[in-house]
Amino acid sequence: TFTGVLGGDAIARGEISLDDPVTRYWPQLT
Repeated sequence: TFTGVLGGDAIARGEISLDDPVTRYWPQLT
């Protein structure tokens, strides 16, 4: 998905970590 591509790119660039909670980046999901 487009979101998955953006997420993977951000992780690859070190902007986000898979260890961080998703809600840190997408609080509307809660």
